[in-house]
Amino acid sequence: MAELAEGARLLSECVVKAAPRVRIPLSPPLSKNQTVMNKPNNVVQMIWGLLLVIAGVAVFINIPEKILEIQQVKNFSSNLFFIRLCFYLISILMICGGVKKIYHSYHKT
Repeated sequence: MAELAEGARLLSECVVKAAPRVRIPLSPPLSKNQTVMNKPNNVVQMIWGLLLVIAGVAVFINIPEKILEIQQVKNFSSNLFFIRLCFYLISILMICGGVKKIYHSYHKT
């Protein structure tokens, strides 16, 4: 019985106190320069978006010509549907990406 009392006393002395909680400070508010893109970068983004749209439309228009050229290659003629799908997907993604870039650069001015 004395051994149990002694063991309880030793355990009560060894209790480790929990470390105090650390508070992470809040981030400082954004300044006006951080929320709105500066003008030269905005113009570059607008031009980049416009070039993406033009390139996407050019790819879209040239797909039938390129498909005819690809049909003449015997190795690729069996995968013609997949190749056509990939060309159209790339052109649509380019057009959508350019429109998105133009839209976001227009609304940030």
